[in-house]
Amino acid sequence: MSVENRIMSRLAEAAGEERKKAVQKEFLRKQEEYRLKKAEEAKEATQKRIAAEKKRQEAEQARTEFGRFRMTAQERTELQAVCKTLNVSESQFLRDSVREAVMILYNH
Repeated sequence: MSVENRIMSRLAEAAGEERKKAVQKEFLRKQEEYRLKKAEEAKEATQKRIAAEKKRQEAEQARTEFGRFRMTAQERTELQAVCKTLNVSESQFLRDSVREAVMILYNH
């Protein structure tokens, strides 16, 4: 009977080792899946951030391109004086001026 007990105990040990290896293998597989998932999420977040930055730059560039007209120092000083007198901002004054010019052209 002792031979049978030894054989059974060795079979149980082997089965335990196999289970342990299987659990470790499954753990490593899940760990690798988690790592790949996080890497993909980080890649997507980076792509979204880059796209958002490009949109911000395009909007900023459009604003600066539109406002890129030349003004001498004298014209700038006069504009500031008129705006101060009318108590409006320079941008509001320019918008109103453009709007009036368009209406004049449209009516003629």
